Amino acid sequence: MSKRRPLTEEIVQQWLNAGDGGGEWVRFNPFYHPRDVPSTGRSRLFKGVFVPRDNCVTLSDIEWFFHLLGEFAGITGLLEDLREQVALPWELSQSVARSESIRQPVFPGTRIPFVLTTDQVWVLRPVPIALNIKPASKLAHGDEEQEKQRQLILDKFRIEEKAWSLMGLVCVMLTDKMLPMNLVRNLDFTRPGLIGDERSQLNALIPDFVSVFCKKWAKSLSLIELLDRVSASLGTPIEDSMSLFSRAVWTRHLPVDIYNCSLHHEEPVTLVPPQLGESLWQQSLSPLLRPQK
Repeated sequence: MSKRRPLTEEIVQQWLNAGDGGGEWVRFNPFYHPRDVPSTGRSRLFKGVFVPRDNCVTLSDIEWFFHLLGEFAGITGLLEDLREQVALPWELSQSVARSESIRQPVFPGTRIPFVLTTDQVWVLRPVPIALNIKPASKLAHGDEEQEKQRQLILDKFRIEEKAWSLMGLVCVMLTDKMLPMNLVRNLDFTRPGLIGDERSQLNALIPDFVSVFCKKWAKSLSLIELLDRVSASLGTPIEDSMSLFSRAVWTRHLPVDIYNCSLHHEEPVTLVPPQLGESLWQQSLSPLLRPQK
């Protein structure tokens, strides 16, 4: 149901009582969807490849990039759950705003307090972390209007940070400057190969695929040429080999460098020792997870 229609406090409470912005795993329901709010960049409504929900939401390209990292971390065993547009308890956010002397945002054209949401919550082992995701440009100093918008962002973060702290979680602000862009672009490039329940039967072939891929690999071969040779050896269609490549990359069974190189069908791929791949993965995550220490 669209959250742009005329509102009353009773309607907002109905949304919250219905579970909007709450729940766990496949039963989680984001509070806001692309139709509800203006977005920065491309908003998306999609099925997750880690949490198999049909209603996964990102409202900007930057949120999408962090969601890719979250899905990758989930598939590799670091996350137990991944949620987007998580609603803060309505009464709690208003109480925190009052205690911090911050004016609570309201729904446009009303005096009804806005339901504040956190962009993403990563349920990590052992401690979940709440992510407030913003473009670095929005936090830069500038003219009077820019300073006003910057302060609104910081005020909202103060509310989020304290509210989550009262609930026992850490909330951190992340920007696009912290994104490992080679990794993110490569996850975006390979993610389509994970989509489709009918292709899940390919997972049993991943060990054989990885073995043949590494034997056939050569510095001079482009990815598509290499996959063509792997397909011939395994007797699989090229489309299945591309899907197997994606699945082997996302499960980290295939020692391909996705941290320093950009994957492309017409370019060679670089293999790295498994220990180096693990180190590069940890280096990619450390700027995101360091704030919770």
